[in-house]
Amino acid sequence: METKRVFTIIGFVVLILTASYLAYDNYQKKNIIHERNIKINETLGELDVATGNINFLNETLTIKNKEIEELSQDVTSKQQRISEQEFKIKEITETTLNQKEEIQHLREVQANLQEEGKIIVDQYKATLVLYDNVDIYEKQSPFMEIIKSDPISYSKLGIPFFYFRDETKKVEDSVILGTYSTLYNYIYIYRDNNDTRTLYHEIAHIIYKKLFLEVPSNLQTWKDFYKQLKDANLLSTEYSKKDEIEGFAEEYSVYKTGVKNQPQSVKDFFRDVDEVID
Repeated sequence: METKRVFTIIGFVVLILTASYLAYDNYQKKNIIHERNIKINETLGELDVATGNINFLNETLTIKNKEIEELSQDVTSKQQRISEQEFKIKEITETTLNQKEEIQHLREVQANLQEEGKIIVDQYKATLVLYDNVDIYEKQSPFMEIIKSDPISYSKLGIPFFYFRDETKKVEDSVILGTYSTLYNYIYIYRDNNDTRTLYHEIAHIIYKKLFLEVPSNLQTWKDFYKQLKDANLLSTEYSKKDEIEGFAEEYSVYKTGVKNQPQSVKDFFRDVDEVID
């Protein structure tokens, strides 16, 4: 009986020790698993951060690639404009040399004929170009040559002639550089003019008459656009602020000569006008 009891106690002790060992082993394994879970979570967190960084870098790379593409296009566009400008400069230089020779020839011919005051007649497609004398021709013809070299054919507007007058025209205290006929569409340019913009200003009045005054929907479009520009103080010159008629002529002349940078919407508007003319 004692022996059985001893075995029972021993078995119980062994059971307790086994249970304790198993509990301890289980505890250790749980700790190990917990530590591993922590490390896994930390690794996953680091992976998320790394993934975020990679995504950010990819987005940045995409933006940079787009910027590089835009810059490349801009460079190509500028190179093309430079090439076009160089070609125009070459043409103007050649034209200037030819004009000097022509002016000298005219002086010699007129001196021989004793007809210094005779009008000089030139041609711009279907439009006559008249100069009062050699001095006016020498001063004003370079401005007219720029009009001639413009890809837009303004002769299509039905301008019968440009007349460069050896005359100073004044209204009150102001010197007038150019005028146009609302009835016959001819253009006068006076001797005090020293800018191609004057020619474009007067041409613009004829454009306004043909494409806007005679087309009510176009006229309203310009009036609304002009009011927006005026209210936002985006008109190019003080004279533009006078009214929508002079505003059109001034803004068009600035657009064509590029003497001042205009809002893109203005450039787009007048580009569309040129497309209609051409």
